[in-house]
Amino acid sequence: MVNTRDRSIGCLIGLAVGDALGSRLEGYTPKAVKRSSLETPEFLDELWRWSQGRWTDDTKMAIALAESIVSAGGFNPKQAAKKYLEWYESGDLRGIGNITQQSLSNLKAGASWKDSGIKADWAAGNGTAMRIAPIGLLDMNNLEKLRQDARDDAVITHNNHEAISGSLAVAFAVARLATGDINLDHLISSTVDFVEPSDVILRLEVAQRLLEQGTPAEYALADIGTSGYVVETVASSFFCFISSPDSYETAVYNAIRGGNDTDTTAAITGALSGAYLGFEGIPLKWREEVEGASLIEELANSIYKMAAKTDD
Repeated sequence: MVNTRDRSIGCLIGLAVGDALGSRLEGYTPKAVKRSSLETPEFLDELWRWSQGRWTDDTKMAIALAESIVSAGGFNPKQAAKKYLEWYESGDLRGIGNITQQSLSNLKAGASWKDSGIKADWAAGNGTAMRIAPIGLLDMNNLEKLRQDARDDAVITHNNHEAISGSLAVAFAVARLATGDINLDHLISSTVDFVEPSDVILRLEVAQRLLEQGTPAEYALADIGTSGYVVETVASSFFCFISSPDSYETAVYNAIRGGNDTDTTAAITGALSGAYLGFEGIPLKWREEVEGASLIEELANSIYKMAAKTDD
């Protein structure tokens, strides 16, 4: 029986492993990925050898958020912004997105966390949804707090309705999966009910229809999209996870085969799958060899303990 602690650790390790696996093919078109693809195990093993378990900015920011939660004893947007800025100033940016880079530059110039995020329509990137999993774990027993914390985290870099909606969707799904309190047939509909009207919600409903029709992942992701636009990323990640709920490998394989923003789609898919299957649902080699495995496990365990206290 998978317990909440195992799901919490599985979520963050699953995010990091998915990010690492997807990192080598970021920017490749679906056709280019398909030409290089083997069967699932061989293809993923090859990607692992290429990446050597090294992840990108997706996991860097998730770790920064988790560290801010642990150091502050809960989520504090000022502390999260401080951790993001420390990462930015370290120079180890690993593919940082333009929106995040501009926002963190604003922070460095003295803007407050409330004012640093980009407000433009084009700031609907997936840079908040990719890092939000620690808040889903922290607030798994308090969804109204989750709603506020996810919003406050998002606006640090992406003060955009769709980006915020994407964060809310992923955080909510992580919370429900980590508690084990969700029927997967209802995960998308419950998420739609939780998140305010948005294009994120409309695309999730498209994913639901494709799931109900039994559409193969290759064709479903072509319809949904796999770019860095948060509307596409979130729906594609939900599809990949729900269509293969019992296999972390298959879910992440399908996310990567969708091409384009492969690291982020695979990272979010991996977080959802890990939160559902737990730590041991991720292949042993990957969970042991992924960069920073012990740190990630320690952070996830600390956040789990905080969440458990709110359920006393």
